[in-house]
Amino acid sequence: MRFLAQIGCSAFGAFAAILIAAGSAEAVPIYTYNFEQSGYIAVNDPTGPQGKVTGSFSGSLDQSGHVTINTLTDYHFSISGFASDAVPAIAWSNDTRPLIFSYLPGSSSTLTVVEALQIGVNAAITCIGGVAGIVCDSGNALGSQAFSVPGAIIQAALSSTPASVTFVRVVDPDVATTPLPASLLLFGTAISGLGAAASIRRRLRADGVVRGGAA
Repeated sequence: MRFLAQIGCSAFGAFAAILIAAGSAEAVPIYTYNFEQSGYIAVNDPTGPQGKVTGSFSGSLDQSGHVTINTLTDYHFSISGFASDAVPAIAWSNDTRPLIFSYLPGSSSTLTVVEALQIGVNAAITCIGGVAGIVCDSGNALGSQAFSVPGAIIQAALSSTPASVTFVRVVDPDVATTPLPASLLLFGTAISGLGAAASIRRRLRADGVVRGGAA
């Protein structure tokens, strides 16, 4: 009986540990940042009001430590500015994933964004970071915007101002644990009760209260 009780308790403990481990969800930290790039100068109105890009994003890190388009969980992007007599005001935004996105936390200069906006007959493409000269053909500019707006004067804008990325928060979810099934808890209670009964029986037999029977 003692052997059975010991085996039963050990098996219950091991089984419970396996279930708890299997029911645990890996916690994946989600990082949130704000970003901004100002200093966008309209090519056809270089002395006029400037435009800027603002936005935010959240995501986990990939194996190389980057937040990428594949690990984004939230994203917001907007263009504003250029309001003057010569250049119409622009206030466009987008909450869907960009065409290209990458950021290595700790360095604003690593932010890479290619964003395409289509609002009715109006369209714009924005490039931020190292891809500006490649995708948007903007030479050495750190930011580029090209517009297709019927009847508008502004057609393009460039920025030599580095993008600024600001850390907001990190959410590191607790490990979720699956509760043990009630049937398993009842099984464990029965095994524990069996062990306790065997121990009491041995003690009583040693005191001469009970006789015989396997312990």
